[in-house]
Amino acid sequence: MKGSAVKKPLVGIVMGSQSDWDVMQHAVNMVQQFGVPCEAKVVSAHRTPDLLYRYAEEAEARGLIRGLHLQPPDDTIPPMNTVLNEEPCVAEISDYELERGKPMPSWNHSIIQSNLIVALSSSEQWRVCSELNLRLGDRDGIPDLSIYPRQKVDFTRDSIRAIVAPTTIIEILSPTQGSVSVMERVDHYLANGVKSAWVVEPVFGDVLVCTADGKREKFSSGIVTDPATGLSVDLARIFA
Repeated sequence: MKGSAVKKPLVGIVMGSQSDWDVMQHAVNMVQQFGVPCEAKVVSAHRTPDLLYRYAEEAEARGLIRGLHLQPPDDTIPPMNTVLNEEPCVAEISDYELERGKPMPSWNHSIIQSNLIVALSSSEQWRVCSELNLRLGDRDGIPDLSIYPRQKVDFTRDSIRAIVAPTTIIEILSPTQGSVSVMERVDHYLANGVKSAWVVEPVFGDVLVCTADGKREKFSSGIVTDPATGLSVDLARIFA
């Protein structure tokens, strides 16, 4: 697009075939969560080894500082870090991060989430759900909190994924989480049935409330009132 700045990738994520994308898409998502521009390529060490070496040889000149790859169970195929002539990159990514596509919650994140659950759960009209897996549109997502109209619960039946959009979702930023990637998720939720979304910023003590019609309002003090549910909470109680 003319006039827009495209950041050069710093991380190259390489997979042997398109079928590896089911796994490697989580790596792409995690790198983007940290605000690091990256690229994803299909470069087969089996079928196109020369292309793999050429990709590695040109990586430094193109500004790549790290390569991530799936190492197949075949000792005849050189690890990507060997091709790149770099030390192995050992990235400790938890199951939580892989499943949810976002960093582990911090201490402050956990406190704020608990405060919000307590503050909002007293409503007889609305039910607050924590870490619920949503399938909206063509994408899975797990907001920190999802708010649904309160209905009777059948505890003899259960589901690991909700396909009905909540009325409101709440995302709490963590220190390692980029606000841009969070807002991309918020826009996706709002485009797929969610009526309002909160983005809680612990560092500045702010709450940004977004609605499906494109309106955004930032609360830095006083009472936060959700336009879709009517729920209200004192900002001081969120950050207590």
